Amino acid sequence: MARCYFSVLLLLLCVACATPQDLVKVPGLEPEQACTLLEEAGYDPGGCWSIMDTDQMRRAVALFQEHQRLKPADGSLNRETWARLNTVVRAMRKLKAARAAPPKADAAAKPASAAPAKAQTAKAKAPAAKPAAMPPPPPLPIEAGAKVFAVERAKCLPRSGAWVLAYVGVVQSLEGNKAVVTLQDRISYRFNPGEEGVDDKDWFCVPRRRHCYSSVPFGDWGGVHRSGETAAFDKTKVRRIGADPKDALYGLALQVCR
Repeated sequence: MARCYFSVLLLLLCVACATPQDLVKVPGLEPEQACTLLEEAGYDPGGCWSIMDTDQMRRAVALFQEHQRLKPADGSLNRETWARLNTVVRAMRKLKAARAAPPKADAAAKPASAAPAKAQTAKAKAPAAKPAAMPPPPPLPIEAGAKVFAVERAKCLPRSGAWVLAYVGVVQSLEGNKAVVTLQDRISYRFNPGEEGVDDKDWFCVPRRRHCYSSVPFGDWGGVHRSGETAAFDKTKVRRIGADPKDALYGLALQVCR
């Protein structure tokens, strides 16, 4: 029995001493390479070029493995996971490049006259302009009984606008600069400024949309609160939810990455 306890203790000590390099099982592959591709694929490894967060990177790899139905989904980046990650990122890059490319003129079509032909050619060469990102509507007043988003964590990302992890809850009271909120749900939101559209079922969404969000478990990414708990949040990190939830999430994203 003592030997069993000693083995468990030794295992825990080894996990505690793990480094990003320990997660990468592909010879010659640096953790930073895997980290940047994970981030580009829409997963948050917790920073790639400063002090890398081993636990966060393991969770990002494990989440990717779960979504791709790779086994075991243990957070270790093996050859199969690395190959799938490269495939996913290449597909996303091709899709993004195809969207950005201007439409090709139909060479087989013959215009009725010279003047219309020039007009059609000029129109074909001009790439379709993407609509500019509209500012979010003014925030609704925060008051007792209002349903709100309360920021738990937010991060500005190099390849996209922002990633926001927020609680969903109901305001119980306002105390100075704090809002006391009873928590009901937890939501993850990613803002991609170079894209269009909304995906309200998937926070990492492939193909990308401008607004991507969905409910996530309370225990993911080291969340400190649980459903039904009451906690106080700074009012600047609380947004009331209106008819369209993405408006409040978008406002929070712009606030943390302005």
